[in-house]
Formats: sequence, C-alpha cells, structure tokens
Amino acid sequence: MSSHIISNRPTIEDLQKILDRPGPFLTMYVDLTEAHPADEWARWRTEPVDAEHQVLAAAMDEVTADLAGTTADVAGWACIVTGDGSSTIFHSADAPRRTIVRLSALPYLAPILEWAQREIPHLVLSLPPHATEADQVTEVDVVPFAMDVVPRTFRSVSAAVTQTAEMTNESDIPLVSVVGSPSAARAVAARLRDRCAIETVIDVVESDNVDVLADSIVRSVATIGANATVARLREFRFERSHNNVVEGVESTLAAVGGGHGRLLLVHDDPDDARYVDEERMHHVPVFGIVESPVRVVDAAVAAAIATDTDIRIIPDAARGPRGAIGAVLDDQSTVWPRRLADPTTSPEPKLVAA
Repeated sequence: MSSHIISNRPTIEDLQKILDRPGPFLTMYVDLTEAHPADEWARWRTEPVDAEHQVLAAAMDEVTADLAGTTADVAGWACIVTGDGSSTIFHSADAPRRTIVRLSALPYLAPILEWAQREIPHLVLSLPPHATEADQVTEVDVVPFAMDVVPRTFRSVSAAVTQTAEMTNESDIPLVSVVGSPSAARAVAARLRDRCAIETVIDVVESDNVDVLADSIVRSVATIGANATVARLREFRFERSHNNVVEGVESTLAAVGGGHGRLLLVHDDPDDARYVDEERMHHVPVFGIVESPVRVVDAAVAAAIATDTDIRIIPDAARGPRGAIGAVLDDQSTVWPRRLADPTTSPEPKLVAA
C-alpha cells in the first residue's frame, strides 16, 4: 500500500490521479483542533468489516495511526483510500465543517477543492529594520507561501522589487505583502504596483510583528478568495442572461459530463442526501465504470475534473444556480434541457459486514 501526502495547494492533476484509481473510495475528514484521526476512525471501526472492504479499512488503520507531515498550522486533515489500498492525505490550515467518514463509488473531493480555493499563493517582501525606499545595499527577504518558489534574499531594494514583480507576473500570484517601516513599506509597495498586474493586491504591513503580519495575510487571503467566488457568480448570472447556462442536477451532469461545460458551480453540503442512479448517469461518459448510486456533488465534481471543466465551490446555495448546481456552457450550439431533476435519495454503501 502506498501513501502520498499533499501539504500545500492540491491541483486538479492530484485529484485526477485519485479518480484514475479503482474504487470504491473511503474518504475521511477530521478537524485536528478537535480530534485525532485515529480516535475518530476508531469510532467508525466498531463493527467487523466485510471481506470486500478489508483492504480499505486496513489502509485507513495504517494512515490514521501516523500523522506524518502535520505541523502546528494544520487544522484540516483528509485522507482518501482507493480500492487498491493506496491513500492520499491532504492538509489545510482550515478545518472541515465536521468529522466525515464516507464510503462511496466516488471520492468526496468537494471540501478539498474548497480548501484549495482558500489557499491563495502569496509573497512576503520583508524589509530590514531602518531600511528606506532608496536603492541601498541591504538584505531584503522574499518568502513564498503555498507555491513552489524558493525563498530569496536580495542585496538591494531595487533587485528585490524587480524580482518580486517578475515572480508575481509570471506565476499569477494575487497577493504581495510588503513588511517594514511605514515610509519604506509604502514606497516599495508603490514601486511594485507600477510593475505588477493591476489585479495583484499589494498590501503594506507597517510592523515586523509576526502576529500582525499573519492577521493581515489571513484577512487579505479571505478577501481575495471571496472576491474570486463573487466574480464567478457574476459570470454565471451574465451567461444566464444570454441563455448560456444549465441549472439543476440532470442538465448539469449531462452538459459537464459531455464535455460542454466551461465552469461548474456547486454548493457542497455534507448532509446533502441527493443521489443519482445509473439511469440518470447513463449519458455521462466518465461514469462508465462507476457503480451507482453516487452523491450529486461527487458525480458533478468527478465529471468536471474528467472533462477539464473549471470548478467553483460556492458557500451559499441561495446565491448560486437553482438546485445548488449549474454550469456555464463553453458554446451555445447545443440546447440543453433547463428543467430541474428529481434526484433520488439512497443510502451509501456500508463498510461493516451485514
């Protein structure tokens, strides 16, 4: 059995690798500030496991006994075990809504996507004490977060500004925090704004206190993430006015699964009991080997990943598409049914033996 730890922002490729493996899938989410995964798993492991799911249970036994790779800033922990016993572990600074253990024909990926939406890549440009905005010989640190960029130290402010702007523009980094004395930090921020893309947020943090910096970054990251969701909702409403969207379960699965979606919007409620069965999934080609029933959200997310459709998890169902699920189409050549489906409610498979 193999285990893979993804501590930073997961990519769609990471999730696709999970979907490429055989099912069923055992998914577990735990709030590390409230409980240990081994304790939570033990609560669900009180009954004998049937022969079909022994591999899944044994893999989760092994994973939950070891919290390798976790640090003090990790609040959310997730593990997905595939049918062949392989496991993938995800960490996040955000905790899940509650402990979840779920066995299904598809993995429960929506919370991981929601975590990724909040993991905003950003840089911190740290000026030394008593630095000025002048091009002087000094040490300027540039530290990356949630991205594959090596920290850099520069011997001049100009070099730091130039390289930071280049990294920001080349990697589409949405946030740079400039830390230093008030006058120097404001001046360097102004120079960065002249060089960076207009949508890049350049924050000034007039203190080298770690807690002050952390609070500033948390606020900025939350604002950027929320603004990105609002922008996607506005895009959906605009496309709706041009009759270029679908809403509801059946129409959305048909469009996205058929490769006609550009953007999937879906609200994820862990207690959402809507399922789709084989009859409603027959027109979605990516589900050829999946046993039904599966949860609506899981089916939609898997279809979007398989067809390279952008995904946005929306926090408020009332602000999104009707039925809490919809998609923007990538063309207007096909007329899709706009009616809402009537998904069935069905129990999930059981892990324990009968």
